[in-house]
Amino acid sequence: MANQSNKNLTALLESLGRASTPQVKPNRFGLSAASFLGAAMFPSEPDSTLLLGTQEMLSTWPKNNKVVLAVPGLIKEQIVDQNFSRLVIDESAFHRGPWIGTDSGGQSHLASELFEAGRVARGTGRAVYFVPTPSNGPRFDSAYIRSTCTVDFSNIPAEDLEEGAPQSEVWDFLLKLLADRYGMK
Repeated sequence: MANQSNKNLTALLESLGRASTPQVKPNRFGLSAASFLGAAMFPSEPDSTLLLGTQEMLSTWPKNNKVVLAVPGLIKEQIVDQNFSRLVIDESAFHRGPWIGTDSGGQSHLASELFEAGRVARGTGRAVYFVPTPSNGPRFDSAYIRSTCTVDFSNIPAEDLEEGAPQSEVWDFLLKLLADRYGMK
């Protein structure tokens, strides 16, 4: 009987995943989880992008713009670095990978962490982009996550795009990505 209970407990803890992990206590030397992971969690150049996205998006990212992947549990520490000019939130990252389910309501701690990172970015004058993906519609925390963004690419008036004003390489990349996702020219 005890053996069966252990199997059930293990299965439960595995299904809970990150939610079952207790908060890491701060140490007396001021070291953080990000500092243990090293310089790869932070940009080495100004005008870099903090990307909450998929490996596919990362592999096609513009080569002239430095990018660092956002890490669950660290994004609030990452966004404080002033070398980040923007935070890009790709909705497709909520369907697989470490940010899976962030918009589902079942991972509200991730949604809160993401919202706070967006708030910090906006409070320091940096852009926060939301890049939608074709899906089954809004999920539980979708509006909450979008509310932390300065730009929601699903809600840009056509007139704004018709002006022909020059945009950044990242902006143009994201528009092309959306055109490919939605089959537009």
